[in-house]
Amino acid sequence: MLTYTESLNEELDKLACYIGCDFEGRFTRVRTEETNMGNWCADLCRSELQTDFGLSNGGSLRANSVFKEGPLTYRFINAILPMTDKVVKVMLTGQQMKDVLENGVSMWPKMDGRWPLTSGLKFKFDPSRPPLDRIIAGSLKDDFGVAIEMEKQYTLASKYFISTGKDGFSAFLEKSIFRFP
Repeated sequence: MLTYTESLNEELDKLACYIGCDFEGRFTRVRTEETNMGNWCADLCRSELQTDFGLSNGGSLRANSVFKEGPLTYRFINAILPMTDKVVKVMLTGQQMKDVLENGVSMWPKMDGRWPLTSGLKFKFDPSRPPLDRIIAGSLKDDFGVAIEMEKQYTLASKYFISTGKDGFSAFLEKSIFRFP
């Protein structure tokens, strides 16, 4: 009979997936720039809830290492995302999305956990501008290069932690943002 620890170790060592390149998870990267691990995390949120966009934060990635190309076990995924946090679906305007992202880049270049990990979105920001006014006008676009309309409604999959205003994401607290059950 396996002990609980042996059983858990057996489950954690099972193959979750294969990665076709090195997976960048160092804090100096996932909290200051776009990385493939950050994109993967946001893509998982987006694909799971089938939303227009996905968002997580660099502080949710905790492995602080590079995972080499090849098999990725559940043990490694647990090292990457050790905190239990559900993913939620919200509906918000393009302007509210911009406000959320402004918070994400507000502390750059500080290695801060609020750094935005996005899926389906592209934008440019100017770090010389004041915090909460750094995203360059007209640069917020979807993956196809289509400009995000400020008044249009979009769906977003996000980590629950930031959707409740944590890490400075107070834009999520606007009453007009619809939260799906």
